[in-house]
Amino acid sequence: MKLAKAVAIYVRRKRAQGLHYAQAAAILGRFVRRVGDKHLNFIRESQISSFLANGSTANDNTWISRYRLIRAFLEYWRLRGQIKTLPLPPRRREIPRTFIPYIYTRTELQRMFKATAFSCSGRRVNAIDSLTLRTLLLLIYGTGIQINEALALLCVDVDLQGNFLTLRRVGKSRRIPIGRDVHRLLIDYMHLPVRKQHQNAVFFLTVGGGPIGYMAFYNPFRRLCRYAGIARYDGGRYQPRIRDLRFSFAVHRLTSWYKQGIDVERMLLPLSEYLGETGMNSMEKYLALTPDRFRKQLGKLRLDGVDLYKDS
Repeated sequence: MKLAKAVAIYVRRKRAQGLHYAQAAAILGRFVRRVGDKHLNFIRESQISSFLANGSTANDNTWISRYRLIRAFLEYWRLRGQIKTLPLPPRRREIPRTFIPYIYTRTELQRMFKATAFSCSGRRVNAIDSLTLRTLLLLIYGTGIQINEALALLCVDVDLQGNFLTLRRVGKSRRIPIGRDVHRLLIDYMHLPVRKQHQNAVFFLTVGGGPIGYMAFYNPFRRLCRYAGIARYDGGRYQPRIRDLRFSFAVHRLTSWYKQGIDVERMLLPLSEYLGETGMNSMEKYLALTPDRFRKQLGKLRLDGVDLYKDS
């Protein structure tokens, strides 16, 4: 298989998994242009080294980030028999990652949802109106679904009689139940002028009646956080993200179960399936973000035979 085709398939696969993947796709595109559209088995270590160095101007963080991306891409095709060996240069020492997702407090969430009416007002022309923005944010927090899953919802995916949402990805889909609050939220949205005036198969629409792109959602969200005074001051790599609503949903759910005395270990598998995670071990990233006072209880949990917080 040639490099350009392999990159196109790989990027589609990642986006089908609910990832935006714009920056990584751009880097892989530059990799194709630098190396040339040759067969995967003809890519040489020297060509990858040249790309990673980018004329000797790449710093360690940039080099490591590119290396990990190229390695994952080549490993994907090696496992599928399209490439025999990985022509990778020696790996640099990795700098420890300090990124931690941001968990919104319930007070911050209340400020965020109330501020949607103001963040989309004024002279600025917005692709989506304030009620659509509010509905999307509430839906993502209330269900824990991915951003792209929410934006890709079709009208036929929203079953308000059976109270289910069908979340579609390339090659697979899953169906999740919704509660009364989400049901009422979606009913209210269906009666908005923007939804009633435009006949479109996509559920969430722009002011003009078209599907909502990621940036059309992201830009109002950033303004909303500034307006609501939501920011992190813990030295984290990123300011609060849309995706952090999903993390907040999971952490708040786990915390609530602990407070209610519910057997969290028994609930982890259903929660994993609900979130569309690939396995039980993937739940560790949510467990690690629960409040410190629950760490003693978390230490008793085992996922696939691995103790959590072994070193804490």
